Amino acid sequence: MKKIKSILCGLVFLLITVFSNQLKAQQFYYSVTNASNIAGTYTDLGTNGTVITTADFDEDISAPQNIGFNFSYSNTIFTQFILGTNGFIKLGNVNPSGTLAGTGGPQDITGTALQSADPLDVNIIAPFNIDLDGSVGAGTEYRVFTTGAPGAQTCTIQWKNVKEYNLGGGFLQQYLNFSFQVVLI
Repeated sequence: MKKIKSILCGLVFLLITVFSNQLKAQQFYYSVTNASNIAGTYTDLGTNGTVITTADFDEDISAPQNIGFNFSYSNTIFTQFILGTNGFIKLGNVNPSGTLAGTGGPQDITGTALQSADPLDVNIIAPFNIDLDGSVGAGTEYRVFTTGAPGAQTCTIQWKNVKEYNLGGGFLQQYLNFSFQVVLI
């Protein structure tokens, strides 16, 4: 089981990378042969779609947001997701156990979705396993935009102008201002 979780974590990292990749829905225990890494180009959503509001840009989650179509993940159909300001989405309309912010350093999964055993922390897609902060000055924004005709739709979820939280304790911030997206197909 530990090996499957390790492979799964590696596949999630390969499937969801900063600026360019798309996520294909797969069963939870998929094999490497069923995963794909699709190269692309990051394109800012601009004013397209809907702004996702949160009470705070740090340590918060949104209200449920519509995907715009039926999205299949782990043999379940989802029509909504909840955005976490710490770089994850939770599929469905039930809140995760918290904001799932890692606090042990850039390579530590303590307190994150990858480590949580809470039953509320399932069906989470986490392109970043670090504590993010939206206080990059003016311009931090979360947005969702669904495009395409029925049967060929995509839902793009964007984190714009965020940074890695400064943990202190000798950890240097690697990402001081960046944007990324998750694309559900």
